[in-house]
Amino acid sequence: MQSTKKGAPLATEKSDQLILEFEEDAQKIYDELLAILVKKQIDYGPFNIWNAPGGATNGLMVRMSDKLERLKNLIYKNVKPNNESLEDSFVDIANYAIIALMVQRGVWAKHAKKSE
Repeated sequence: MQSTKKGAPLATEKSDQLILEFEEDAQKIYDELLAILVKKQIDYGPFNIWNAPGGATNGLMVRMSDKLERLKNLIYKNVKPNNESLEDSFVDIANYAIIALMVQRGVWAKHAKKSE
């Protein structure tokens, strides 16, 4: 296997077909996550995160914790969700993780400052 460049497949040999399929399946999910993240960013803007009590990282941890507690409640008690599906919660957690990386890398600040 060779290392990947942006958008380049990791696998190069026929024997790596399974990993290629895995990569394609993961890419489809990443693309879905990105589309949802961008749509929500348009609705919310950067300040719901940037101005969170305790700071952006704290706000994200609280949001992620809320989603995890919701999932635990629904899954462990075998309860059918009334509103968001389980998948919606997993998507939100994944996108909160992406936003957290943006905050940690200083990217979120750039967008918050441009929106002022």
